[in-house]
Amino acid sequence: MVLSFLSSNNNLIKMVASNINFEEIEQNAHRKRKVLDTLEINLSRAYDAGVRSAATDENGHIDYDLLGNEENGQGFANAWARVIQPEAERAVNSSGADDLWAGRLQRMYAGTNQDEILAQLKAKGKAFTKGTYNQDVPGFLGAVEGDLTQSVYGGIGREQVPEALSKANAEFLDPKTVPIEVVVSLLSGLFEGGRHYTRDAFEGKPYLLPTTSN
Repeated sequence: MVLSFLSSNNNLIKMVASNINFEEIEQNAHRKRKVLDTLEINLSRAYDAGVRSAATDENGHIDYDLLGNEENGQGFANAWARVIQPEAERAVNSSGADDLWAGRLQRMYAGTNQDEILAQLKAKGKAFTKGTYNQDVPGFLGAVEGDLTQSVYGGIGREQVPEALSKANAEFLDPKTVPIEVVVSLLSGLFEGGRHYTRDAFEGKPYLLPTTSN
């Protein structure tokens, strides 16, 4: 993995046990999507700035062999930081001083700091190409997304399942046995992608309720 991520078990969204605030969840789900998309773009911008600063030859062509040089590696990390640090500050400041999202965003961008990049450059050198980077980044983004998903949907427990299934138009699932992670997937599909699932998608699952005949 190119980058590290410090996860947390603290929920950012606190909800009353038997009542789901779907409006709040939808707002935070949209916020989550924007945060992830922004981070992905910022990481790409930071890498491009680093490689252009440290691995460009006299003709303006990218030469990854230059990344094997320690001085060039430091130049890469410096250029990376010039992109990432202001974006990290902007992300945290936009959350508000008392907003628990600020702590989550700080941990998120902590995994993109200058020391992390230097460590990767020392380990990989000229193998730290854009292709290699692009292969590793999804793992980092996946860890971030998992943490933010917990933030948005972490208040959903067994008592909230019937209401959540109703919201997702998935009352064909057994609220007593359907896994919580399936319920979260239904809600994230609805709020983050506008998707609705039919019972056909759950054919063969033990928590699919039988159809009733007239």
